Amino acid sequence: MITTLKQNEPFDEEKYYRRRDIHDLYQGQQQGGISTPANYLYIFIFTGDSGEKYGYVDGWNESRTIYYYTGEGQHGNMSFTKGNKAIRDHAVNGKAIYLFQYVSSGVVKFIDEMVYIGHELKFAPDHDSRERQVIIFHLERMSYIEQEANTPEESFKNQPLEELRRIAANTQAPTEPRKATIWIHRRARAVKQYAMRRAGGYCEACNQEAPFQKENGEPFLEIHHLFRLSDGGADHPKAVAAVCPNCHRRVHYGVDAKKYNAKLSDYIAQKENP
Repeated sequence: MITTLKQNEPFDEEKYYRRRDIHDLYQGQQQGGISTPANYLYIFIFTGDSGEKYGYVDGWNESRTIYYYTGEGQHGNMSFTKGNKAIRDHAVNGKAIYLFQYVSSGVVKFIDEMVYIGHELKFAPDHDSRERQVIIFHLERMSYIEQEANTPEESFKNQPLEELRRIAANTQAPTEPRKATIWIHRRARAVKQYAMRRAGGYCEACNQEAPFQKENGEPFLEIHHLFRLSDGGADHPKAVAAVCPNCHRRVHYGVDAKKYNAKLSDYIAQKENP
């Protein structure tokens, strides 16, 4: 069953979409594996069996948390231009990567939001059976990073707020994938803990006190990502807000969701740039 796509609503994991519907809403290149809409902070990447004839062999690691995605370029050595550059630099540019898999002609299944954690260079034949260098991106599931972010880091508790912000705002990951994975998980925790401390127990949308306290005595607020279709994982202090559950639902599903999110974004910008 094809899912009806609405602008600024999250994609549902494992649901089917028509690729043309994605481009009707967000534009971007309608052919090829990497689509980079000019007016949105999204990168859409598509994978399927047809890429094998060009040396594209994509797939998961054993735990299905990291996806190995082959860059674009059918002839000659691949380089970090266009879509390949967009994937590599997505965190610095504040863009989210959404992975889709073809299930039939024109129909794709949404897999997850992904995060670049590194790459490797390999040699593989191109369409003309000539050896060339290809880029294999290592992309980690955002949902897995979010799980890691929910585990507080004890060392952050005694960090001054500005130092915690420095860690949260640093988007320059190590180039080695294993080190980058550890760094990304730590930064995701820093972003979340920073936003919570910045809020000081009050919803950053309605300015009301958190509705209740958790078992550990901390106020219950949720992290909202201001410029993305989904909430989760590492972002940037300027791009997240700590909000009460009611405001969190309103900013996603309310009749005034877009306007409410814009108002919240302005408020966070003022807090971050007084």
